[in-house]
Amino acid sequence: MEASSPYDSAAAIVSAPVITQLASNQPALPNSRDISAATIKIPDPIMDPATIMVESKRLSPRLSPVALLTGVDWAGMIAMLTSVHEREGSQGSYGLVNFLKTWIGSFQEFLLLSGRAFTNLVRSPHYSDDIYLQMDIIGIGSVPVVLLTGFFTGGILALQMARALNQYGASNQVGTIVSLTLVRELGPVLTAILVAGRNASGMASELGSMKVTEQIDAMRALGTDPVQKLVTPRLIATALMLPCLTAISDTVGLVGAYLVSVPLLRIISGSEYWTSSWQALQLNDLTQGLIKPFLFGILIALIGCFYGMQTTGGTQGVGRATTSAVVSASIWIIAVTFLIDKIFVGL
Repeated sequence: MEASSPYDSAAAIVSAPVITQLASNQPALPNSRDISAATIKIPDPIMDPATIMVESKRLSPRLSPVALLTGVDWAGMIAMLTSVHEREGSQGSYGLVNFLKTWIGSFQEFLLLSGRAFTNLVRSPHYSDDIYLQMDIIGIGSVPVVLLTGFFTGGILALQMARALNQYGASNQVGTIVSLTLVRELGPVLTAILVAGRNASGMASELGSMKVTEQIDAMRALGTDPVQKLVTPRLIATALMLPCLTAISDTVGLVGAYLVSVPLLRIISGSEYWTSSWQALQLNDLTQGLIKPFLFGILIALIGCFYGMQTTGGTQGVGRATTSAVVSASIWIIAVTFLIDKIFVGL
C-alpha cells in the first residue's frame, strides 16, 4: 500500500464546493455553508510554504496560498466588490451626464428662440397692434408700482444717508449720494425686478396656457410663426418701455429724497439739493442707467417667453413655468448688473 503524499493531503483538505467554484472561473461569493465546509484543517505537521504554493498552483490558477489555508476565494470576492463599485460609479456618472445634457439642451433652446426673435425684427409682418398692446400692458400697467417703489426708495436712502453723513458734517451731500445710487444701481435693478415679477410671470403663464391647450400648435397649422406673433412683440415692448419706467422711477426717487431731506429733516436747502443732485451725474452714469434697463428688458421678455413656450404638464406645468421665469429673470438681472458694472468701472 502506497504511502499518502503531501499532495494527497492537500487535495483532501480542500472541500468540493470551493474546488468547483474555482474551476468554473466564476467570481461568485460562496455562502456561509460553503465557507464553513471549506475551512481547512491543517494536518500535523503543518505544510511548509513551498508545499502550499505548489498545491495552490496545481488545484487552480485562481487559488492563492491564502485561499488554500482559509478556504475562501478572496480574489474572487475582491473582484466582485470592485465590479459593484465600478457599476455604481458609472451610474453616478450617467446621472451627472443626464443633468448636464438637460441643462445644456435648455440653454440651446433658449439661444435658438432668442435668435429667431431677433431675426424677426427685420422680417415681415411686424404685428404693430400686438406691439402697442404689449407696450400698454408692460409700460402703462407697471407705472403705479414703479412710482410707489421709486418714491419710497428715494425717501429711505435720504433718511439713511442723512444720519450717516451727519456724523461727518457732510449732510449737504445727501443729494449727490441719492442721485448716483438711484441712477446707477437701485433705479434700474429694482424696476427690472418689479417688471420681471409682474410681466415675466404674465408672459410665462399666458404662453404656457396657450401651449398646454394646443393653441400654439394651431397657429403653426394655420401658417403663423408663433415666435414672430407672440415673442417678438413682447421683446420689443419690454426693451422700449423698461428704460422709460426706470427714468420715471429715478425721478420720483429724487423727489422722495427731496421731501425727506428738505421739508422733513431740514438738513439742506432745496436749491442746494437739486444743484448737487444734477451736478453729480455724468454722461457715464446716465449711459449706465439707460443701458441696464434696455438689456434687462430683453432678458425679461426672452426668459418669460421661453418658459412659456416650453411649458408641459397642464395647469401644474403652467405654475412651474411661471415660478421658473420669475426666479431666472431675477437672477440674470443681478448677474448682468455685475457684468455691466465691471465694464463701466474700468472706463
